[in-house]
Amino acid sequence: MRHVVWDWNGTLLDDLEVVIASVNDTISILGADPITAEDYRRLYTRPVSVFYERMLARPITTDEWHYLDSTFHDAYRDRLAEASLASGAIDALQQVHDLGGTQSLLSMFTHEELIEVVASFGIHDRLVRIDGLTGTAGVQKHASMARHLEALMAHPTTPFDPAAYVIVGDALDDASAAASNGVACILFDSGSHHRSDLAATGYPVVETLQRAVDLAWG
Repeated sequence: MRHVVWDWNGTLLDDLEVVIASVNDTISILGADPITAEDYRRLYTRPVSVFYERMLARPITTDEWHYLDSTFHDAYRDRLAEASLASGAIDALQQVHDLGGTQSLLSMFTHEELIEVVASFGIHDRLVRIDGLTGTAGVQKHASMARHLEALMAHPTTPFDPAAYVIVGDALDDASAAASNGVACILFDSGSHHRSDLAATGYPVVETLQRAVDLAWG
């Protein structure tokens, strides 16, 4: 049996334009110029506070970080209805099911809001576990991934062997989380990073979610 751990933002959810617009709403308050999709690909990183420092070209204080994070999430919530599932997301989830695999979702979006928005798209029943952020905002994903995998390996319907797991995500942070937890990873080229940067991780890079599933079973 194989198990796919899906990322949410930028992977199953096509929200890059919403994210960029929300970032611009946020930094405009500080008088900064808006960023483009190309700027986002060049600058985005975790911890997210470093992303803001790159955009603003200066260090930010802890108080500024909390203000920026809160403002961004308010703007994102206001725009979230503009986002949709990624092309092929439903087919990829069905493909895993048809292949006899199990699947879950791990996101750094706030847990309670994640549960609500995933349910609104009607895909929650395809996933044996859905985990969002319950701790500090903007941190890297590796610790959350460790907890997610630990819970899955204790679940009666999911594999115990780490070799059976594959992470599918769109970000360098997904690759880092996979490497730190010793599991496989496939990166989805959805536009949030330059493809060359994704490929530099050494993990395979795909242009469709269905191709990611093919590789996971390949």
